[in-house]
Amino acid sequence: MGANYYYPSPMAAPVVCTKCGSVDKTKSFTPGSILLEIVAWCLLIVPGVLYSFWRLSARKRVCAVCGSAELVPADSPVGRRIHSEQRTDETELSTG
Repeated sequence: MGANYYYPSPMAAPVVCTKCGSVDKTKSFTPGSILLEIVAWCLLIVPGVLYSFWRLSARKRVCAVCGSAELVPADSPVGRRIHSEQRTDETELSTG
């Protein structure tokens, strides 16, 4: 199945991935299986409702590059440090 990419609204704060350092490349991740959800709905309505509720309530934003859920705001001290380190590495690669 295709990935559901999350495009933050203009008012949303940008985020940085602590694993790979990518900035604002996030997608929505829903745990579980859509096939199991369909089976649960077909067998009985109550398990289907419970499973659907669990999947939707556990949805979270993850990095679109590496899949990590460890995202920090870009304007936080950690986010600024990661972003500046990445820019320094890119500069060294382009000049080296």
